[in-house]
Amino acid sequence: MTQRHIKLVALLALSLCALRTHAALVNPSFETGDTTGWTIGGNAEYGVALNNTPITGTAITDNYVRAISGSYALWAKLSTTVPPTTISFSQVVDVVPGTGYFPGFSYGVLGSGSFSRTSSFSITINGFTPFSGGGTIGGGSGYQSPGTSWVAPANVTTATVTYQLSGSTNGNLAGFSVDNFIFQPVPEPIAVSLLLVPLYLLGTRRIRLH
Repeated sequence: MTQRHIKLVALLALSLCALRTHAALVNPSFETGDTTGWTIGGNAEYGVALNNTPITGTAITDNYVRAISGSYALWAKLSTTVPPTTISFSQVVDVVPGTGYFPGFSYGVLGSGSFSRTSSFSITINGFTPFSGGGTIGGGSGYQSPGTSWVAPANVTTATVTYQLSGSTNGNLAGFSVDNFIFQPVPEPIAVSLLLVPLYLLGTRRIRLH
């Protein structure tokens, strides 16, 4: 590798660092096999298991864990019995004032046969809830992936982000799979431009060699 290529690779690395402006969640997909890094709240029974592990004791036939990526996902048994079952996931992350971030996560109910489960979710940051809603999941339909945007206010350098999921409307327990939590900075135009510069230079260098 020439000196020129070394400099371009270094510039590319710096550009990637510019895009990764803090806000790295710990163990976002539970690949440690447990809930390391997370504060879990609510009253639901839950655990972390390998992909395709059965979730027993629910009203869903052949209820099982499905990981979106990697080998593990969290499962939680949720319903609307009194009191309704909920589960929440919280972490404290470093943020840069004035920077935009994208928080989100994925959840689903996996099994066989015919079923329909309506659940509700919310994403709360420093006590403010920029996004909440719900949705219906039918038999084996897979994951839903709600997400939103949030801008760190002036003088705010840390954020407590909480993702919450509440149970199905018919009162019967359903085993939910939860995976792929994110809290990513939204790329700024300057950072994206920095990323493109070394790629452009590498491209022009390649053309000249040919």
